[in-house]
Formats: sequence, C-alpha cells, structure tokens
Amino acid sequence: MKITILQNSDESFFKTIQESLRWAESLYLGVAYASCSAFESLRDDFQAFLRNNGKLRALFDIEEFVTEKRVIEELATIPGDSECKVFITTKRNEASQGHYHPKFYLFHNKDRYRVIIGSSNFTLGGIKYNIECNLSVYGKLDALFHNLLNFFNDLWTAEHSINVLTHGNLLDVYQQAFKRRTKADESKARKLRKLREQVQITAGKIVQSQKLILNNEFAYLLGLLSANSKINFKKRGLTIDLYRGLANRGKPYEATIIIRTSAITKYHNMKRTKKMSSASAKVSIF
Repeated sequence: MKITILQNSDESFFKTIQESLRWAESLYLGVAYASCSAFESLRDDFQAFLRNNGKLRALFDIEEFVTEKRVIEELATIPGDSECKVFITTKRNEASQGHYHPKFYLFHNKDRYRVIIGSSNFTLGGIKYNIECNLSVYGKLDALFHNLLNFFNDLWTAEHSINVLTHGNLLDVYQQAFKRRTKADESKARKLRKLREQVQITAGKIVQSQKLILNNEFAYLLGLLSANSKINFKKRGLTIDLYRGLANRGKPYEATIIIRTSAITKYHNMKRTKKMSSASAKVSIF
C-alpha cells in the first residue's frame, strides 16, 4: 500500500486522476459539488476511459445549488457505461441529518485500486487551482477497498439518490432554482466586495511588514544593546551582557539569545510588560 499527499500546487492531484483513468476499469465518483469546467479539462481522459470499456458512476449534491446542471447531463449522456445521480433530501426535517458532502474518488481494476479522499470537489478550482489537500491510497485489492466500495454503494442505492435520466424534470426544476440562487449570490458578493477589500488591504500590510528585516521583535532587541562584553578567545566567542536600567539588574527579566554567524537562532522567554522599566539579556556570539 502506498499513501501520498496530492495537491494542486504541483499538479499532482490532476495528474493522478489522469494516470488512474488510464489503468482503471471502474471509477466511483462521490463528490458534493461539480462543474462543467472540471469535466471539460478531463473530457479526453474520460472519453478514452469509457472507450476502453470503463465503468463510471457519479453522485453529486444539488441541495446547495452549486453543482451545474450541464455537468450532470454530460456524465449522464456521455457515450459508454456512465451513470450520474444527484443527492437531495425531500423534507426539511431530513436536512438536519446533514448534507451530502464527500470528496471521494475510487478507481480500481481486477488487481489494484486507488482512492483519493480529501478537500477537492470536482470543480476546476478543486482539481487545479485552489489550495487543497488530498490523500491517495494505492495498492492491491484488500479489506479497505471493499469497505470503500460498500460506502459508495450505500450512497448510490440510498433513497435520496435520484437517477437524472429517468427523472429529467428534476433537473429542469433545479436549473430554475440554480439561476435564482446565482443571482442572489452575485448580489451578496457585490455587497461583500468592499468589506473583503478592506480585509485584504490590512492583511497585505501585515504580510509586507513580516518581510522587513527589522521587525518589531528584532528592533526591540537592538534597542537593548549596550556595553559590557567579554571575548573568550579559546571558545572564539563574544558574550554581551545587555541591561536597560540598572535598577533591575540581576532580576528575573532575562532572555537568552544565541547568535551563530549573523543569525539569531534562539530567543527564550523574554518577559516584557508595559509596566516593566528594565530588562537584562545575555547574548552569546559563537
């Protein structure tokens, strides 16, 4: 069994899907949200998989109005052994049981399998651009594989999993609700845009300040620097005793800083308060 982390920053997630479609005989795709742009980016791979007698089963959520109607239709009608279902509760009180929200990609043939579980929905952001983290488990068919397959089959056969080909009117009703939800989201996004920009500006200033060599902590240490130093020629080191205010000399307001070459590598428990009038520190340079 081989376990790896898949991310979008190095394209390992996207490439692993492509590679798995080349050897797998079946793909069980249990994902909350899906977009047509994600499918289009992998259309050739899916078509080749199905031409090679691959079996595709996809189950998406439509309760949150994120999954696009077109991707459902594409996977339900693409030539080959492909079926697509949607998951939605039928009563308000059933929603309290929780929404359908997995991110589950199970590939397998007669000898081996790969399951990818993590944060990536089947959207273009999820499989290519967002900061995501997914775990891939690859190996020979074993008890874990059968548990995973049973997990998907339980969802696939659940009463709230509906085949869109036999109930096409559901997608028409969904599309109307989807459009209204999209308009509402656009209006909300416009209202939040200015607030988001304010947060981004503040965050940008923080990020920029962290890039400065003389940050607050280092500036404070430089402010402590004053005379009293000893050179140990045997150890080839320089020790500097730092004091700010003689009244607190010898008291427990101490810090230890070890400088190797030109970098400070340790800075332990400096006790500072607004009321503290002095501090002592010991700097050793090796």
